[in-house]
Amino acid sequence: MISKEEYKRIQNKWLGISINKPAYYLYLPHIFAGAGFVFLLMIMGNIFLKRKVKSKTMELKQALDVLQESEEKYRNFISNSLDGILLADDKGNIIEYNKALEGITGIPAEKVMSRPLWDLMTEKGNESYLESLKKSFETGESTWVGKALDHEITA
Repeated sequence: MISKEEYKRIQNKWLGISINKPAYYLYLPHIFAGAGFVFLLMIMGNIFLKRKVKSKTMELKQALDVLQESEEKYRNFISNSLDGILLADDKGNIIEYNKALEGITGIPAEKVMSRPLWDLMTEKGNESYLESLKKSFETGESTWVGKALDHEITA
C-alpha cells in the first residue's frame, strides 16, 4: 500500500503542486476540452446537415420541374386528342374528360367532373356492367380493363 505522503509526492510530480483546491478542479480542463469537442462536433454536424438539406431540396425541385413538364405534356395530349378520353380516380370519380368526348357525347365536362363514372351510364342494359365497374373500383380487380366497351352514357 502507498502512503499519503508518497501519493502526494507522485501527484505533485505528475499533476503539479496542489493548492488545496477541491479534487474536481483537476478534471475541469478535461471537462472543458470535452465540452468544446462536443460543441465543435455539433457545429460540424449542423453544417453537414444544412448542406445535405440544400442538396435534397435541389433534387426535389428538379424532380418537381420534371414532373410538371410531364404533366403538361400529358394534359396537352389528352386535350388535343381526337379520341374521347375519360379518366377516373381510384374511387371511380371522373378526373379527366376531354373536348373530343364532349363532342361525342354532347355532355359538357363541367357537368361530369368529380361525379362517379357509373352515374353517367344509362341504366338500360348496363346493370351487370355497372356492378362490375363498381366492384372493380372497390377491389382493384377487373375483367373488362383493356377491352373495348360499347356503352351509352348520359348526363
